[in-house]
Amino acid sequence: MSIPFDDQSNVSKMLCRHVVKNFASCLESVVTGTFGTLIFPPTPLDQTADSQERCSEYSNNTSLARARRTCRGDLLSSAVWEDPVFLDCFVGEDINEVLDNIARGVVTSENVTEYSYDVAEATANVADINAKGLRAISDALEKIVNVGNSSIKVTNNTLQIVDHALGAPEEEFVNAVEVETPTRILDFLEQQITLFQTQGDGNNLTIVGRSVAVVALQLPKESLLEGLGFATLASPDGEEKSSVLNELNENEMIIYFNPDNVPDTTIDAAILLPPYVLENGTVPVTFFLFQTSKLFLSPEQAYDLGGVRRLAVGTRVISATVEGAVIQGLPQGGEVETTFLELNVTRDNETVDSRTCVFWDKIDQGGRWSSEGCRREDNPEINMIRCLCDHLTSFAVLMVLNGCRFGKQFLERTGIDGVRLASSSLGNIGVAWDVSGDVGLSVLDVLGMIGCIISIICLVITLVNFMSMKKLRSKQPQRILINLCFALLGLYLVFVVGIDRRYPTAGCVVVGFLIHFFLLSSMSWMLVEAINMYLLFVRVLNATVSHFMLKAALFAYGLPLLVCIVTVAVDRSLYLGDGNYCFVRPGPALYYGVLLIVALLLATNFIIFGLVMQSLSRRESIATHKTNQTNSGEMRRRVQNAFAISVLLGLTWLFGFLAIGGARLVVNILFLILNSLQGFFVFLMFCVRQKEIREQWVRWMHCNFAELKPGQRRSNDLVREKCKKTGFSLATSISQSSQL
Repeated sequence: MSIPFDDQSNVSKMLCRHVVKNFASCLESVVTGTFGTLIFPPTPLDQTADSQERCSEYSNNTSLARARRTCRGDLLSSAVWEDPVFLDCFVGEDINEVLDNIARGVVTSENVTEYSYDVAEATANVADINAKGLRAISDALEKIVNVGNSSIKVTNNTLQIVDHALGAPEEEFVNAVEVETPTRILDFLEQQITLFQTQGDGNNLTIVGRSVAVVALQLPKESLLEGLGFATLASPDGEEKSSVLNELNENEMIIYFNPDNVPDTTIDAAILLPPYVLENGTVPVTFFLFQTSKLFLSPEQAYDLGGVRRLAVGTRVISATVEGAVIQGLPQGGEVETTFLELNVTRDNETVDSRTCVFWDKIDQGGRWSSEGCRREDNPEINMIRCLCDHLTSFAVLMVLNGCRFGKQFLERTGIDGVRLASSSLGNIGVAWDVSGDVGLSVLDVLGMIGCIISIICLVITLVNFMSMKKLRSKQPQRILINLCFALLGLYLVFVVGIDRRYPTAGCVVVGFLIHFFLLSSMSWMLVEAINMYLLFVRVLNATVSHFMLKAALFAYGLPLLVCIVTVAVDRSLYLGDGNYCFVRPGPALYYGVLLIVALLLATNFIIFGLVMQSLSRRESIATHKTNQTNSGEMRRRVQNAFAISVLLGLTWLFGFLAIGGARLVVNILFLILNSLQGFFVFLMFCVRQKEIREQWVRWMHCNFAELKPGQRRSNDLVREKCKKTGFSLATSISQSSQL
């Protein structure tokens, strides 16, 4: 048996009794409350009566009484009814199926009280509720709110439903994020409170559940001259950090009009509204307090890859609304002030990397945490986090947690399936792994970062070589290579410097935009190189294209820029990534704006690569009349050329697409190494292995060594003069580079 109230004493507060004194028995009684109406027949002393009302039609126990009540007293005192004891109408049933049936029910103004109570009663067994059940709860709440009943009974039931739902496992909320269930539940709760505030009887309301509390007030403006605050006080046990498992307590919540009367050291979470946001004669203000952030799951948290870094809300969530007013753009010094005591949300071996003041930003696809318009101003004298924001909504502190997952755990689990390509995060650079949600990214992140730094150095050396030597930069293939190197260098530099710069969000958007642009640009220049090879090796006759480089630049820079502009115009928050990195968020923008384009470019490169290889195999230079040694050398050069082409055309992305799904870890490691070291491969193939480049290096070193060598003045003068004519002195090289 269960009573859908956290404090059973509340039952007496919600009942309206009609009792006539009688010494031998209790007369018929009609009881009304949040459950609707119950009728108990006349009952002798010390006897128990069942209510005439049976269990809900949504239950398999429709023959069971909804409640029981005992008649107490003796022949010397009047007989009185005890409080009703509500029976569990849904015992032994699949609660998710029950909720699904309830969600399909018809709700009217006549039955909305009983219907909302049925949902509250059904959700009492929260341990068994899954994502399907949560969605049914959101559908039922929508029907309740759409009726437009502003009574305290329906409002209380609505909050009880939400409070019960918040007891469901967090992973079920994560599973329900994709269909926006958590956000819908939050929205319907707020809508019901708005109904109560705007269409209700004008009374104040305080409802406190295990995980959520609501305080709705109607206050005269004269009492708000110094602002209005709401706070929940810290537990008296003296602990510095509360646990997310602690239940809310009505006795620990206060409303205050003078912030000086509330010591900071006693606050668990608080919000203070400045006086000039409260302008109407009678101000309807509602405060919400959430013990858990399950209704505030952003995609960044929902797509937690289980690595060493994750996002977590490290405080309670507190919010305030002023009905009929939009509070935003508050001036500095007059912002909404929130104060938080940090909760203990770390797991084993985790440390807190950063703490950021954030607000819940509602968007078309649910919502996400944002720091825009918020700043943090902690008081060093107390162990509290103080936030100031220029608008009114829900507030919390978002933490970046870092955990160490090296050693035995990594070695034991690296062979397990479940590897997933985090294509949204690392672009053309690397891969993120989620191996049964437990393997950290530390080792792989370090490998990828080392590869990126090596590529940056190699690309810089390659660019210096080609741009400082006029002979090398004058040909079309080398000019294509220079642009490709610039695109790759931009990609690597932005990745290394800013890929995990999640805050401020504006900077994260810029980083995501640039990585998206340079990724598509580098792939586009690879396609340009492929087309140029096709013209050289396959379409030998009439292979010249007028203004080829201009057209190539418009394609390789213009198309990526257009795609990125469209993406940021649709929703700039798309570049806030998955919570760990700044890139396109998983979803349609990623699939169509990144993966589809990369796949098309890659497929085109495959086709052109095949045509070029076919042409190379038919070259007369490997005719049978050549010697075996000549054939061997030519075949070796053909293989080298083929490998260089495959690197240039980005064929290593094949490993990236194979990594999506259940590919084994070795495929992902190949993708990581080949892509992060692509700049190194460019340097190796077009600098180190090019005889002309090596000869240029030898001449350059000889010229500059001769300039520094003492003695032999006549010999040095001759060498210096020769170097000036050929352009191999250090000063000449620098001068030529600066003139580009």
